[in-house]
Amino acid sequence: PSINAFYGREWELHLLTSWVVEERCRVVSVLGLGGIGKSALATSLMQRVAQHFEVVIWRSLRDAPTYDVLLDGCLQVLAPHQVLRDIPVSFERRQGILLEHLRRTRVLLVLDNLEVLLEEGQSMGHMRPGYEGYARLLRQVAETEHQSCLLLTSREKSIDLVLLEGSRAPVRALRLARLDVNACEQLLAEKDVTGSTADYA
Repeated sequence: PSINAFYGREWELHLLTSWVVEERCRVVSVLGLGGIGKSALATSLMQRVAQHFEVVIWRSLRDAPTYDVLLDGCLQVLAPHQVLRDIPVSFERRQGILLEHLRRTRVLLVLDNLEVLLEEGQSMGHMRPGYEGYARLLRQVAETEHQSCLLLTSREKSIDLVLLEGSRAPVRALRLARLDVNACEQLLAEKDVTGSTADYA
């Protein structure tokens, strides 16, 4: 994806860059309300750190693709010859090949809008029925040694990652706060809205 303008979030961008490039976290989640700028921040981060990866894959989950569709799409990029010739039908084998490539190749895999796959209400944070393959992917990428990074954007945190997160763990989450005043004024100016923050106090 491309973004026309990006305002503020310099501190968040710096922190996420450090997690992905210097600390080589396996899974990084960018969390926040709808419209707060998660996808824009993830796109800016992707553009900033792409040179540190051999392969970058961005997948939007907005249309709730099945895990099989996501898995096969990733394998078409990472192992096109195997996909055409050698991959058996077995889900476990295909997932194993994906993990092999995450170990062998430095891959940045971005999954945008994970909340689409999550349950609401009492089961909030759990994958919806039929999307359990994504839960297995999150756990395996979080728990397995490899040199790649899975970057997620979501309104809600996946329950599969909660116990694995920590300030020194290879699994991290950043919840976005509102934009600062300067960034808001820039955004309003871009939309030709005039006034000052004092007008709305």
